[in-house]
Amino acid sequence: MAVAVRAAGYLPALCGVPAGESPDAGRGALSPSSSLGTRDNHHFTSLTHALQTQCCISSPSNSMGQQYRSYSFFTKLTADELWKGALAETGAGARKGRGKRTKKKRKKDLNRGQIIGEGRRGFLWPGLNVPLMREGAVQPIAQRSKEDQEKVEADMVQQREEWDRKRKTKVKRERGWSGNTWGGVSLGPPDPGPSGETYDDFDTRVLEVRNVFNMTAKEGRKKSVRVLVVVGNGRGAAGNGAKNRAAHYLYYIERYEDHTIFHDISLRFKKTHIKMKKQPRGYGLRCHRAIITICRLIGIKDMYAKVSGSLNMLNLTRGLFHGLSRQVTPPWALKQNLLSFRWTPELEGAMNLNKPSCFSTWARCAGALLYSEAPPPGLPSPLLQGMACPSKRWVDLSSWMSRKDSQVQEIPL
Repeated sequence: MAVAVRAAGYLPALCGVPAGESPDAGRGALSPSSSLGTRDNHHFTSLTHALQTQCCISSPSNSMGQQYRSYSFFTKLTADELWKGALAETGAGARKGRGKRTKKKRKKDLNRGQIIGEGRRGFLWPGLNVPLMREGAVQPIAQRSKEDQEKVEADMVQQREEWDRKRKTKVKRERGWSGNTWGGVSLGPPDPGPSGETYDDFDTRVLEVRNVFNMTAKEGRKKSVRVLVVVGNGRGAAGNGAKNRAAHYLYYIERYEDHTIFHDISLRFKKTHIKMKKQPRGYGLRCHRAIITICRLIGIKDMYAKVSGSLNMLNLTRGLFHGLSRQVTPPWALKQNLLSFRWTPELEGAMNLNKPSCFSTWARCAGALLYSEAPPPGLPSPLLQGMACPSKRWVDLSSWMSRKDSQVQEIPL
């Protein structure tokens, strides 16, 4: 009430009434009443009488327009909240994958492409949508012509359509194992390393993409994505893991004549059983689709593989690399004293002529390197020379193929 009385006291000055004109009327109209019961009502009555009799508001000659914004429910919400309601994306539904539709509406950023100062009237505001200075002088506020304004609006509409078209455009990529999954899809070479090394001769293939949920105390059911990929250069070097991490932990897989494995392999990794069989050239890859992808990245072209038990992709990949990296090759067998050799006349002639020698080898699981016939004096020991021979006859020790130990195969060192 005190505020109302003070405001009424300034009315003569605000309304342009001279201070000497009817001072008694002004004071009498605003004088407080002695009655306590009608004191508040008397002040309101005096203020109303003063506004009606003494205040005369004239319209100014240069009127300024004020921006008017209609008040509604939508003006109190942000754009994200409005889009959330339009797309029906609730917190629980979005996390659990609900609301998946083929023709689902997409959120658009309506502020994209907007320029501060641009409007339907086409005004040019210096410092906003036009440069502030022009030829050393400050530009005045101007307005575009109707034709120029229509052209600007048409360009904006065309630009937004191009953005939507680019967003819907799908990048052409090689098809994977099936139509709409990531399995078998090529991602190209890994990213360059921190030292600048590049992996242009490597290729990356996706084996598995899975959603992983972890229950946390603060966030509850937290979702993440796990991706298993394999990289390789087709010449024996390969690795598995994430895209860039797989290139940092590479295996080198020995290959027989650069097309198959050295011998049959049977292994068990956790609950996954894998049996691999060496095949001649031209046989192809008749395996699980993940094993086919891995073998192509390694450079193995001919092999048969049978997978039984668990088909967990992570165990399958680790088990395959575990078995291929532990092949028994002739150089390794020589160093471990697992092979003995029989000296032949062909060996002596080949070594005397400095040609690649040919040995007839027989596998033994234990014992030292023995010779059925002592080599001539002066010839280097094959073990010390690393047995650098292009072809040998080596025993296949596979038990599941039901072969006898007397059978031999031609393999290189």
